[in-house]
Amino acid sequence: MELIALIIQALKFIFPAYCANAAPVLAKGKKPLDHGKNFLDNKRILGANKTYKGFLFGLAIGAAVGTIDCLLFDFPWPFAILTPLGALLGDLAGAFLKRR
Repeated sequence: MELIALIIQALKFIFPAYCANAAPVLAKGKKPLDHGKNFLDNKRILGANKTYKGFLFGLAIGAAVGTIDCLLFDFPWPFAILTPLGALLGDLAGAFLKRR
């Protein structure tokens, strides 16, 4: 039973990040974050699928879920924005590294 409680606690903590990473696909943004520019190796910096609309939509959804988590489970308030922001920035770093 203790293992199940730990799994539930972990899911409560990571759920805003999951939502923030999944939401940008639904936004269908047009303007890429890298403005179509290439890095020093002549490859796109982030790619066409990393858009402003997607990033902001993911952040908004993640922050909303994080806020609900804070209200329901007494998490500290910075959790509501920092968790989804960290997930999205990590995704951007992964997109950058994938192209190298």
